[in-house]
Amino acid sequence: MPILTPDEQAESKLAMLRQHLTAFGRDPDDFGIEGWLRMNEADPDQWSTSVEGWRRLGADIVMLYPMYRTPNLDDQIQTLRTFKEIVTG
Repeated sequence: MPILTPDEQAESKLAMLRQHLTAFGRDPDDFGIEGWLRMNEADPDQWSTSVEGWRRLGADIVMLYPMYRTPNLDDQIQTLRTFKEIVTG
């Protein structure tokens, strides 16, 4: 569960993780990666770019972790619906 931006640094860290897994006799392909998107604003374009980045890095799951305030439950639900559309779209 790397809490990183899906960039060159994350790619390097994941390569290191895969090396450690191999060194301990584990198959890196059997080890799932869950990318966390810690976002400071509700920006679906940024979400989409980040999701694509995590897909490129081999993430099995990508989770939105909003760091911004959502004033009520309806807004939270709508945020999750929008994110789901982006991820599955």
